Amino acid sequence: QFDEARKNLDQGLAAARDGNNAVQVASALDAEGDNLFYQGDYKGASADYQQALQSVSKTSDRMVTLSTKVNIAKVAIKQGGAASSVNTLNSLSQDADTIGLKYLSVQCSVFLADALNETKNYPKAKQELDRALNRSEKLGMRVLLAQTQYLYGRNLQLSGNAGDAKSHFDDAKSVLSDIQKEARTDTVLKRSDLSPIEQSAAK
Repeated sequence: QFDEARKNLDQGLAAARDGNNAVQVASALDAEGDNLFYQGDYKGASADYQQALQSVSKTSDRMVTLSTKVNIAKVAIKQGGAASSVNTLNSLSQDADTIGLKYLSVQCSVFLADALNETKNYPKAKQELDRALNRSEKLGMRVLLAQTQYLYGRNLQLSGNAGDAKSHFDDAKSVLSDIQKEARTDTVLKRSDLSPIEQSAAK
């Protein structure tokens, strides 16, 4: 429910600004950016993420700072900046591991693999996908697991191993189906980062 979410997020952002809380403002802007990202509005999402970084840069909050930088990198990939995102995500992944942010670290691996696929560095992308697959399964991160399986299929497909891609696409769809059933809505399938999974097929 993107429109309803936007109303609630706008209220939260206004409250954070009224309270003059830079970290809460950044978190609210990140959430608004995610809402736009899931709708495929990458330009709007990027603007919100950049504002979030400006806000959190006034603080010493490492978690929100890292999360915002990861968001900026992930939207940059969608806007044609995959090559420039590779080094950034490598560094952010190390930072996330250093301070024990497991979910964010796996996110970095997933987005890094996406960027490496886009830049045709398939062997390195596969290394990141192996890492993300093991950790997302172990930690029960189902959205990241679905994304990883999908990107694994794409990696095989793009590197000339389309025959091996189907099992990964099928696994991604299976995880996504479980997520959809738990959410009790088809809206999850409209997310820009999840909709390609439903449409995936080995060619």
